[in-house]
Amino acid sequence: MEYDLNKDVKGQKKARNRVLNSKSFIFSMFNVANFIEYFNLQVLPSSMRALEISLGLSPIDISNFATAESLGLVGFIPVWGALSDKVELKYIMLVGVALSGIISIILGGISNYSFILILRVLNGAMMGSVTPSSQKYIVTQLRNHFGIGFGVMHSVMCAARLASSITVTTYSTIKYGGIMGWRFCLYIFGAVSLVLSPVVLLIPNLNPKKEELSVEQVTIKTRAYNFVYYMYRMFKESLSNATSILMVFLNFFTDGPFVSFSFVTLLLQYMGLSNTKSGLTVGIVIIGGIVGGVIGGFVSDYFNKKSPKYGLILFGNLNVIIRVITFCIAFFWVNFDNVHKLFPLLAVSLFINGMTFMTVSCVDRTLLANVVPKTFQSSAISIIRCLSGVASAVIFNRLLAYIREFGFGFEQTTLDVVDMPIALMRKNSDALRYSISIVSLVCTGVVFIIYNILCFTYWRDCKRIQKIEAESPVVNPIAELENVV
Repeated sequence: MEYDLNKDVKGQKKARNRVLNSKSFIFSMFNVANFIEYFNLQVLPSSMRALEISLGLSPIDISNFATAESLGLVGFIPVWGALSDKVELKYIMLVGVALSGIISIILGGISNYSFILILRVLNGAMMGSVTPSSQKYIVTQLRNHFGIGFGVMHSVMCAARLASSITVTTYSTIKYGGIMGWRFCLYIFGAVSLVLSPVVLLIPNLNPKKEELSVEQVTIKTRAYNFVYYMYRMFKESLSNATSILMVFLNFFTDGPFVSFSFVTLLLQYMGLSNTKSGLTVGIVIIGGIVGGVIGGFVSDYFNKKSPKYGLILFGNLNVIIRVITFCIAFFWVNFDNVHKLFPLLAVSLFINGMTFMTVSCVDRTLLANVVPKTFQSSAISIIRCLSGVASAVIFNRLLAYIREFGFGFEQTTLDVVDMPIALMRKNSDALRYSISIVSLVCTGVVFIIYNILCFTYWRDCKRIQKIEAESPVVNPIAELENVV
């Protein structure tokens, strides 16, 4: 029998295309981009003590870095959201991941405060490129499995933060050839980001193709009108009901504990734990997030199926109650004097606390997905993250800095922990502990209230969106703009 080489090549090509076009492969590529983004997100919190020592920065100076990065992230995220409706998702993520790598390499080589502040804004802007694209993919391609999709993605995000926390915290304060370790961490992360960024190009084209008018037919005035109209539609549809507006406030107050969490590594170092142990302890919280993301994905889907009207909200409230209890144990019961004795209790409470934050993905993003038209999912998550994120970045970072410095007398020092007086360590650890506790508990209490308010709005808004999409399905919001002009 004659061997048909062309047939074999065609068969291999078809098999390769099946793999590249499979949902599992595409989802894994999105998770590669998510891993890089969230590793980057954890680098600054993990290197705060190193920056304090090597650059002589005060808590407010470091808070300014965190604020700048957060503002860049949430301020630019609507741009990524708008682009994701017009440009292929893989190109958006390629640009974001590659530029993050370049910026990280530059950050590793500079010491000027103002220059670092500017680059932190740009770094945050690039980090926001993945979230809108991921939201759009899950909602449009993983129908009826929102909880599992968001849960797995949440676990990947937590795994990235775990890896960043352990490696950067461990090596950031060590000098190598007279150069601080945090600089090498940025160099290595930047290089790895640049090497891995082309991987996202394996994702096939996902945005539906549309017939476009030729350049001659579309005037500049028409293009400008289309853009303005699209931005108007984007804001209108993203905040078209009470639930989506409440999600802005829910995201804002949920950010409070997240911003506070960025100072936990510094707290543990002042409590006398080594850099490695501090990083591992923070890693316990993140491991809890990984486990919570996987379990929460299935459990939230179960609650939603049992009670589409109240299931997700009930599951969110249960997690909030557990979160408050574990917060109290970790930051009130455990203190400077008993941290070594009660470390197992601290570890368990932080692990459980980390598990409860899967509600951000499994509950909150699923609620949002059900009350916003599918064609505006990227825009909705972008706008809500922008509105809530800008406010939280400006308020919480500064609030934490002022509470610990002016409320509880936190003192700036460039001394290493081993050379620091016990009284100063206790004073600074208490200042950090109290400021983290106040912000986290107040914000979590407000989140509980908002979940209960959602009981009166969510189902009504959900049914309204289902009715609208059933009556007038729109494949692509951009495609209909040509008919408007």
